[in-house]
Amino acid sequence: MPVPPRLTAAVDALPLTPTSDVLEIGGGPGVAAALVLERLGAGGSYVGVDRSEVAERRTRKRCAEAGSAAAWTVVRGPAEDVVPTLPAAGLDVAFAVNVNVFWTSDASVLASGLRRVLRPGGSLWLFYETPSGNLSERVADGVARSLSEGGFSCVTTLTPAARLGAFTASVDTPRVTKR
Repeated sequence: MPVPPRLTAAVDALPLTPTSDVLEIGGGPGVAAALVLERLGAGGSYVGVDRSEVAERRTRKRCAEAGSAAAWTVVRGPAEDVVPTLPAAGLDVAFAVNVNVFWTSDASVLASGLRRVLRPGGSLWLFYETPSGNLSERVADGVARSLSEGGFSCVTTLTPAARLGAFTASVDTPRVTKR
């Protein structure tokens, strides 16, 4: 199965090191999980969260096949239920690709939970594939609102690849920027 370009571009944009501790929300069949695990070493870890039993099974299979020395786990359930169970300040990076909850509803409680589990200097990355790579005002406003009401003080929008728009928010960053 070829890797979708949006997933390669998304994982390439993440600030990963061999010792990063990473959370993926809504990972589907685990393609991004395998890409993340390729970049992590024995000191790193990956946690995948998805609502689907099929996605959980496929992600577990891909993680096992990745052969990474990093620790990994996959949890089935809504992110809104799983994130509160994660340790505070235990992650360097959290990300999601095409997970619409951040702009289709008030996701401020989830955003607050994600901020809680990120270490100082940690970052949240939300990627959305679009026909043009430009994020609509509706999406941008919804994500910015969810993240700012969730306690993130800096939300940056960027286009890491053709047809891929992204938002990133950092813990302990004092301003709002656009580029």
